Amino acid sequence: MANRSLVLPSHLRILHVEQEIEGSDTLALQSVLECDERRAALLIEEKELNRRLHSISDTSNQDSFISKRLTAIYGELEAIEADKAESRAAVILNGLGFTSEMQAMATKQFSGGWRMRLALARALFSKPDLLLLDEPTNMLDLKAIIWLENYLQTWKSTILVVSHDRTFLNTVATDILHLYAQKVESYRGNYDTFVSARTERLKNQQREYEAQKDYRDHIQVFIDRFRYNANRAAQVQSKLKLLEK
Repeated sequence: MANRSLVLPSHLRILHVEQEIEGSDTLALQSVLECDERRAALLIEEKELNRRLHSISDTSNQDSFISKRLTAIYGELEAIEADKAESRAAVILNGLGFTSEMQAMATKQFSGGWRMRLALARALFSKPDLLLLDEPTNMLDLKAIIWLENYLQTWKSTILVVSHDRTFLNTVATDILHLYAQKVESYRGNYDTFVSARTERLKNQQREYEAQKDYRDHIQVFIDRFRYNANRAAQVQSKLKLLEK
């Protein structure tokens, strides 16, 4: 899905959390900020346009064009709250266990486990339309897990998560998709609700199976009893057709 091998609307921003980002000289906080490609592109364009604007020697149509484009860029930056980006990134990192000192460290200085946390922070910061999380609590301590649970409960977009953490699923999930026998069954509610609903569904299926079996056994008894009775031949044929269904 993240690689778009499935046909999905092109306007959807889908992000699958990396298992671990590659370490580099980029600071942890900057690494998170850079994952917002739209913000980064706007800031680069804004910087370049300001440079060109200051290099123009006289008033011209180009000056007017640059000014209009800058106004549009500032409007977009305001709409995405670019001025709050650094503080928002810091809050996410802090929630996942990164102290202020750690946020100023190069990503190559972190262990694999911490780089996995950094990958999760980048995903949360970028706010895609569909966020794919694969066992997100595996490398988190209890404090970070609780923070993540609370954070995801305020998430406004869609999250698809695979997890064996029952407590996490009970806190975060609003729907459960159960893949069984190459089919997907949908259940409304958290994990405990899913278990209860599935147990009840299986009981109902078992009752239906037993009722159907009793009915077929009853028909078979009738057939065996009157198979060679000429007066009952039509009834026997009718019962045989029922068994064939």
